[in-house]
Amino acid sequence: MLVELFLSIAFVAFDESSISELNLTCAGGGIAQVQTNGSANAFDNYGNSITITSRRANLIEYQSTVDFSVEGGIAKLRLPKALLPPLRGGKDGWFKVKKFSVDETTISGKASVNFLNNPEFSINRITGILTVNSKNGSFAGECQAFDKNAPRKF
Repeated sequence: MLVELFLSIAFVAFDESSISELNLTCAGGGIAQVQTNGSANAFDNYGNSITITSRRANLIEYQSTVDFSVEGGIAKLRLPKALLPPLRGGKDGWFKVKKFSVDETTISGKASVNFLNNPEFSINRITGILTVNSKNGSFAGECQAFDKNAPRKF
C-alpha cells in the first residue's frame, strides 16, 4: 500500500498537467536536408530539343530557434523552416504536440506537422538542452524560459 501511494504521488507530481504554463525559446542549430531542382535545354540544328531535369538532396547546416509553449496544459512547438516539409499543418508556425510527456527530468512529445512527419523532441529539464529529430533533419539548442507578459525590451 505504501508503494501504491508513492507511485500515485509521483504520477500526479510529474504528469503533463503539472506544467500549467511554460514558455521557452531555444537557440541552436542543426542539419537539414533540402531539395534542389535544376533543368537544362539543348537544341540541335534541326529544331529538335531536349530538356533534362534533375533533383538533388543536399545537407545544409543552419542556425535558428525553436519555441515551446504550454498554456492550460496544451503544448505546442514552433520549428525552424529548414525542418518543415512543403505540405504541413500548423497555425502561425505553431504545431500541436501529441504524446506530450513530462517527468522529473524530461519534457517530450511529437509535433503534428503532417500525417507523415511528426518530429520527436525532448527537453532536458536539468541542462535546458532541446533536441528535435525530424525526417528532414535535426536540431539542438539551449532553452531559456521567458514570461510572455513581460514588458517589451525595445
